[in-house]
Amino acid sequence: MDEHQLLLPRSVRGLFINYGNHCYHRRSHFFARPAVAVDDGPTIDGKFSFIDPDKLSVVEFVDHCNGLILFFRPLDQAMYVCNPATQRWARLPPHPAGTLRRRALLVFDPAVSPHYTVMLAPDELTRDEAKGNHMEWPPSPWMWHEFSSRSGRWEEKVFVREGEAAGTVQGLLFDSFGYAFNPKWRYAAYWQGELYVDWRGEYVSRLSLLNKYQVIKTPIDLEERNKDVRSYLGRSENGVYFAAIDGFHPFKEVIFLCNKDSAVACHMNSSKVQYLGLIGLEGLYDSDERESFVYTPCLIGD
Repeated sequence: MDEHQLLLPRSVRGLFINYGNHCYHRRSHFFARPAVAVDDGPTIDGKFSFIDPDKLSVVEFVDHCNGLILFFRPLDQAMYVCNPATQRWARLPPHPAGTLRRRALLVFDPAVSPHYTVMLAPDELTRDEAKGNHMEWPPSPWMWHEFSSRSGRWEEKVFVREGEAAGTVQGLLFDSFGYAFNPKWRYAAYWQGELYVDWRGEYVSRLSLLNKYQVIKTPIDLEERNKDVRSYLGRSENGVYFAAIDGFHPFKEVIFLCNKDSAVACHMNSSKVQYLGLIGLEGLYDSDERESFVYTPCLIGD
């Protein structure tokens, strides 16, 4: 194994969890064993104290990919990308059209390039806007915006659909909240050059680097969605999985399950259940965990 391979994401170091009403603000925390380090490298700083420590009191994680984390800071209405293992970080320039109602997704493959991209999804319609609209959805062409760490700027990126649409605008369930406030519906996974995006459990879009996309319909029906069935899209050992659960191990056939009190790991091959510990915030009423993801550190990246 060469030196480059040793720097790629290889092990799980903990969980990042968004808490909806911690101290009456959205706030994220790192759940891990004490003094977690990457080999002989620095301890993972889950509070990001290396980034403007006097002003970074409230942040919310938006997405993650192969050791990099994308988060939103309400103080300056800005998005940041950082690597907690190397303590490198960057503030993204504002997008001219704004970002509050748009989903932001991080794409990073350290085996291919040290550079990353942030995909900004198109505005979604509100329920009122969707009424009576019989247009196919998602549309084709479908215009997104992309930020590249290589160029340092936002650019338009248009995807052409291959195959059928998910349905009509009126027939799909649309949310009226911005991406920073959507509960449980932001999950995405990057696998072998393609970005898989979960859209509220109704369908999954698979976007390729060739500016094409496909719609994958999910097994969750309208009745289940009305009962608040939560879907999760994640990468594990053998590819991308979709399920109505909270988490996958990125390198093993393991599912992580979390509730308001604790977290467990379920090993799919052996049916073994492993208790991981308490995730509730001590002394805080109704900590309201909103979503979580597995963190795998990477020692390279832009």
